[in-house]
Amino acid sequence: MSRELINAWASEQGLSRRIDVPGAALSFTLGDVRVTLRELSQSNILITARVADIPLDATGKDNLLRRAMEMALGRVRDSACVLTADSPGGSLWLQLRADAVATTRELGARVEDLVNEVDLWREVL
Repeated sequence: MSRELINAWASEQGLSRRIDVPGAALSFTLGDVRVTLRELSQSNILITARVADIPLDATGKDNLLRRAMEMALGRVRDSACVLTADSPGGSLWLQLRADAVATTRELGARVEDLVNEVDLWREVL
């Protein structure tokens, strides 16, 4: 069901790409935010987007991560988005689980929520 919903939403958005196998991802750009939708299960979708690259220098890295942790703590009540770092530790990402989303309208609203959150994070960081 999740895969069909992602494909239906993508079609409504004029995207020609589709996901055809379990666990596949659909990536696209909204504004200046690169978004990925991934089917987690029959009824769960993970929406992700990169917020920022982590600086290589120790001072820049410490400053960014401190600001990011403060922001994450401040946003915990107002946002369902979760801050993560990629496995090599080179970028900060926001993730949003769209559990039991039933319509393309609901999925679109969740995508918009994540994109708005990424925009806010980028302004602050």
